[in-house]
Amino acid sequence: MQNVATLTVYSYTGATLITENIISQSEMRMATETLPSGIYFVKLTNQDGSAKQFKMLKK
Repeated sequence: MQNVATLTVYSYTGATLITENIISQSEMRMATETLPSGIYFVKLTNQDGSAKQFKMLKK
């Protein structure tokens, strides 16, 4: 199977916390149990190199 995208979670200081290869376009789940409460940045990078970044709040 070929990767559809790569998901990377960064702390507010820019440290990489989670990197996962995404195979399915229809559904994505990310384990966040080990992350403490706070604000994180999630970056989705497609095969072609294009990327989108989002903020994530974990309570």
